Amino acid sequence: MGGTLEYVGSLLVDGVGPRKVSEMLVDKSGYGEEFLVDARKLSARRLRGQNAPNLVIEAINNAVNLPFEEGIRKEKIIGDKALVSKEAKALRDIFFSERGIGKIPGISSDTKRMQINNVAILGSGTMGGGIAMNFANAGIPAIIIDVSEAVLQRGIAVVRENYENTVKRGRLSKSDMVDRMELISGTTDYNAIAESDLVIEAVFEDIDLKKKVFKKIDGICKPEAIIATNTSTLNIDQIAAVTKRPEKIIGLHFFSPANVMKLLEIVRAEKTSPEVLATAIDTAKRIKKLVWWPASVLALSEIV
Repeated sequence: MGGTLEYVGSLLVDGVGPRKVSEMLVDKSGYGEEFLVDARKLSARRLRGQNAPNLVIEAINNAVNLPFEEGIRKEKIIGDKALVSKEAKALRDIFFSERGIGKIPGISSDTKRMQINNVAILGSGTMGGGIAMNFANAGIPAIIIDVSEAVLQRGIAVVRENYENTVKRGRLSKSDMVDRMELISGTTDYNAIAESDLVIEAVFEDIDLKKKVFKKIDGICKPEAIIATNTSTLNIDQIAAVTKRPEKIIGLHFFSPANVMKLLEIVRAEKTSPEVLATAIDTAKRIKKLVWWPASVLALSEIV
């Protein structure tokens, strides 16, 4: 702060007047037509369907090539156009919707949360492997369980291939890939879930199979563990009914491919506790998912 005041004082002593932005020379090097073409290509590739980036590029072009007053006038026209666009209105709606995620009746900042330090996923298929990647990406250890060693290793190989492709595209470093793969392990022994904080079932969409799996793991998981089903259509209350912990059962429906799709549907069963629901929402945020819930997560009094 002292240096800033000293510098301002020296300017006053020297009689230096204000430096108007409108009178400053613009260094145009690097901002030629080639730059604009490359910028538009990058925008089209990474920000498909969005018009705002093109408007920004247009404003930069005007700033570089037009007189100050004309550039400012056109920038205002661009800004006014963007402000009332359908895209802007949609983005504002998304902004406020995302921040309303945690506002569920019966859930508050005081609602107790459970610690999720590790997770187990039942099923090593496309869905199971993708779910494991979400947690590894967030630094949370994930163990994948399947009935066959061959199927398990094939699933983990797909996970490794997904990471390798991300590295090739320059979106992940090789060292980060190694770190994430080290967080993912696999086994055919269901007893490995005994100390898991969260267990996510991702087996075939068959109610009888899911009931059989939940009944089995209910006797293995520690009492405080949360057990989630990835079902998209089946009745979670029926699944929870075969366990001795219906209050710890919840639906966590990942969309395929789970390691790419941002949406996570959270479904509260009839007896799911507020603590489990709050923990599920916090966990979703940790793995950078956008939460959506059907009416079943709301209190009955809020629906009728």
